[in-house]
Amino acid sequence: MSHIHFSNVYGVLLIAVAGLSVVGPWFAALISALKNEKLDSTMKLVWVFVIFALFIFGALLYFAVAPKRLNRIERGMAELHLRKRQLAKRARKAAEGGIEATKLIV
Repeated sequence: MSHIHFSNVYGVLLIAVAGLSVVGPWFAALISALKNEKLDSTMKLVWVFVIFALFIFGALLYFAVAPKRLNRIERGMAELHLRKRQLAKRARKAAEGGIEATKLIV
């Protein structure tokens, strides 16, 4: 029957915590770069490459330098602006075609 030495358990726990403290921010930077609305597709690809190539230093660089993601209010304002532009476009088309603008609002 083998005995478990607590020093081995603590060593494994220490390695697990150290690993998670490195992989966690790296993974968060990767997800943030992919979901960042302020980055176009080319810049997303560049940031993903930097994060992969430099690992934890790339993640720290991303959080320090990259443009911050839109917050909930900014995202809502952007959606309202887009909706307003879509409705204006529909109204112009309706005016050209003789359709009442009130029938266009969905």
